[in-house]
Amino acid sequence: MKSWYGEVLETVDDAENFFERELRRMHKVELEEVPKVVFCAFDVIEGVKHEFEPEKYLYKPGAIPAGAQALTLDIMTDDHREDAVYIGEPGPEVSRDRWAGRVVSVLARLLPECVEVGLLEDVRELEGVRVRIGKFTLLNYVTGAALALSGAEVELEVQ
Repeated sequence: MKSWYGEVLETVDDAENFFERELRRMHKVELEEVPKVVFCAFDVIEGVKHEFEPEKYLYKPGAIPAGAQALTLDIMTDDHREDAVYIGEPGPEVSRDRWAGRVVSVLARLLPECVEVGLLEDVRELEGVRVRIGKFTLLNYVTGAALALSGAEVELEVQ
């Protein structure tokens, strides 16, 4: 939220007001606004879900590999790449120290963490980020579009 809108939401009321003001017009956004709307909606989701969701659905900080030069993401893939941060239901092949969480909204926490450790300069500029999306869901499709429009290289896992 801060990077895209210059705002910090502190309460559920703040999130509701933001939703009323910005996200209700989502069907009217220009193509280049898609990442802004998607990632800010994820930020709102992540900001309030700790009040409503079990801990197993929360972001798992520290999933960025030490010494990584670029961010590689696997989102709900069947064939997890060893150097990738994984988002989805973790199978036994997914290292717990490379797992960011079960749902794609955790990107709202992961991307700023990547900025903090110097892996990204800005959450809005994702040049050099490689993403592979496995399971096709509407939310994964929108996420892939937002990532690609932000400059990430997005591919679908062959299934």
